[in-house]
Amino acid sequence: MKLGIFVLLLKFITLALCQNNEEERIKNGEEVSGGDFSFAVKLQLNNKHICNGILVDSKWVVTLKNCVNKKKVSQYKVYMSSSQSKGTDVMREVTKLEVPDKKNNDVIMLELNKEVDESNDKVTALDRFSTAKLDKKMTNCKVVGFTENGKRHSEVAVSLKWNKCKGKGKLCFGTKTGSVCKVDNGSPVVCKYQSKWYLTGSSFVNKKCSNKNIKGFRLSYYSSAIKKVIEDNEEKGCGTAPDIDNANVLLSNRSTDIGARADVRCFQGYISNKTVLNCLESRKWETTECTAIESKDYVVRLPQDFDPLLYAIELQPDIYNNTTPDDFTLSGSVTIEMNCLIDTSIITLNIYGLSIDGKRFICCLRTQKHLSRAMTKPT
Repeated sequence: MKLGIFVLLLKFITLALCQNNEEERIKNGEEVSGGDFSFAVKLQLNNKHICNGILVDSKWVVTLKNCVNKKKVSQYKVYMSSSQSKGTDVMREVTKLEVPDKKNNDVIMLELNKEVDESNDKVTALDRFSTAKLDKKMTNCKVVGFTENGKRHSEVAVSLKWNKCKGKGKLCFGTKTGSVCKVDNGSPVVCKYQSKWYLTGSSFVNKKCSNKNIKGFRLSYYSSAIKKVIEDNEEKGCGTAPDIDNANVLLSNRSTDIGARADVRCFQGYISNKTVLNCLESRKWETTECTAIESKDYVVRLPQDFDPLLYAIELQPDIYNNTTPDDFTLSGSVTIEMNCLIDTSIITLNIYGLSIDGKRFICCLRTQKHLSRAMTKPT
């Protein structure tokens, strides 16, 4: 009985030690007190922290090859938050892995399933890479990771050691205070130059924790390849046609390039303030929505020379914009039966489409157009 209790206690102690090792992060670091370091992100697999990473674009994270199992790429999740926030992390799923430099493949890139929105998510990517010339001028440098509970960003000051490094793309440094741990792998090494933070490297520790002779990867060496991956995977123009509720959206000329147009056709009973959307230089479509028509919108005023017997509204009309209009407009389809009170062979309407005796006439302009149909006598 005593032996059983001892074995159980030993297992419990072993498990506790393992859990502490898994959670151990930057030691004796300081919580970031100013600036935005939200580009430092966390990488998890099955709800377990694996490594850190760097958000270098709204849809791309840079981390290390040793952090990711290629066979399980789609199971990884990236968590990020504002440096000053204690709230819930923003989460994105990983959809693809790219290797920017096939020869020196220690640095990898992960594509996110959805772009990070700087204004809404309060997370900012860092795409300002250091250069080979700038690297050796850097003195104010640090590794940015997370506190032991993973809730806040933590930092530890480091000194770069160029004479200790061998091999292309390598970065060597030691901490001034505190230590960097294995679970911090992939953390950004950033340096301040002329009041701006530059992305200099990615941290890598091959053992539990270390405070000297730390070897990482020099991102100025990989920066061109990283930017090329982002550019090659970037959607051209506005991507697919805009998705609008209660409407069909048709691309003009099947193009989504900058300047392309998309026609919005609201379902019956709905109306939009825009019937054409343009693809803007920001690679985003103009926006609109199709809203339900209220009953009062069905009132149609006909020209004074028409005595209507029946008119049926199929789509929302655009009624007078002025207090004393000369004619009426329709942003939809209208069927009208009428008596002509005066002899005429010309019907003047400001509409998109008019159906008379089952024949449809199109005059797709808002300006006044003449629609002629010979009439032997008023009907």
